[in-house]
Amino acid sequence: MLDLVITRSDTSISALRVGDMISDHALVRFNLHVTREHSDTEWITRRAWRRLSSDAFASDLAASALCGDLTALEDKSTDDLAELYGSELTRLLDQHCPVVKVRHKAKQSTPWFDADCRAVRRRARAAERRFRRTRAEADRAAWNNALKLMHSQYEKKCSNYWRDEIAASKGNTTRLWRTFRGVLGEAPCDETGPHSAEDFASFYRDKVDGVRASTSSTPIYKVPFRATPTLAEWTPVSPDETEKLISAIGL
Repeated sequence: MLDLVITRSDTSISALRVGDMISDHALVRFNLHVTREHSDTEWITRRAWRRLSSDAFASDLAASALCGDLTALEDKSTDDLAELYGSELTRLLDQHCPVVKVRHKAKQSTPWFDADCRAVRRRARAAERRFRRTRAEADRAAWNNALKLMHSQYEKKCSNYWRDEIAASKGNTTRLWRTFRGVLGEAPCDETGPHSAEDFASFYRDKVDGVRASTSSTPIYKVPFRATPTLAEWTPVSPDETEKLISAIGL
């Protein structure tokens, strides 16, 4: 490290030594005490979806107020229908797939890291220890070669893993987006956060009201007329095609 050591207030530095000048810089040596972060385990609430019986759920859904008497729904407003939809589905899910408390552990951030990666890393560390013990040029070259091999192995494993995951996600949009989040390094999260649907609705209402208030004095822009394509005909879709489309998006 040259010239300066800048750390956070909670970082512990010891054995700080300022060496001789190298050109117009000074070599600074120090020991940095860091601890490896362990994956935290926490208790979360979720539904045990694997216990859900599709046949039993479908049977109770058909007998519910949502599907039992459709004529009783004709006079209901949109808000009433939305409330009925939410309450009935919640009741059925609580009956067939109740909320349970489970222990959740953060997943490994490098799922491609396997036994081959551990072996090549072990050989690289052994070569490093040998060089630091002997200080021989031949051992330095062996250490550099081991590092290059290790990084090449890491890159190959990572690339092949995500390529296979993307190929395996063909036709499953949900899994494909989950794979892309992994490629970008985003940690998966099963929690929806502390915000409720009403919180999001209030946020967007306030956002729209704020935009309208800030642009209330702006003159209305006259959009010039131009010909646009129209959708004048619908093509019938069979039940099999509909089922295939729904299955493809992973609903």
